[in-house]
Amino acid sequence: FPVTIGKGGDDWKNEGSVIRHFEAMCHELNIAGWLATQGNRCVSLDTIVNIENKGLVQIKDVVVGDNILTHKGYKEISYVFPIQKQPVYRIKTKSGKEIKVSAKHKFPTLGGGLLSIDSGLSIGDTLFVKNTNVILDEIESIELVGEEDTIDITVDDTHMFYANDIYTHNSSISANIVTGK
Repeated sequence: FPVTIGKGGDDWKNEGSVIRHFEAMCHELNIAGWLATQGNRCVSLDTIVNIENKGLVQIKDVVVGDNILTHKGYKEISYVFPIQKQPVYRIKTKSGKEIKVSAKHKFPTLGGGLLSIDSGLSIGDTLFVKNTNVILDEIESIELVGEEDTIDITVDDTHMFYANDIYTHNSSISANIVTGK
């Protein structure tokens, strides 16, 4: 039987806490369970992406099956996550590119792997960008903007896409299988 866990106190905002509570419930009831989670890696609804045969569109207007621009050309969007309100930060690069994201949204960085604000992304880190001359761009500022509606997608193959011409990681669903006692 499907059960939705969430909308509780602040403890439920932490994915690890949800998984621990779910595991405890399965053990207590001596049942097997399957849990799918998404890690709140989201971008603001007005983020611009390049969709094959549509051109530049706001990410809120993409649908499953659209092909989005990645470093390997256009790749299919296999999932669009529900809109979620959460705190967002504006990241601005030295060349003037900007993107608003949640604190958990990950970016590939030069020399640092995939980083989010929560995992250490900071001013001075170098991001990959889509530009005629520049493919690397340094973060100039990161500022909390406030709460906004956000959305994210899963992109087949690369799990990356350009958002406001900044290369970024997509969200994906992770599955946890739990058995009873």
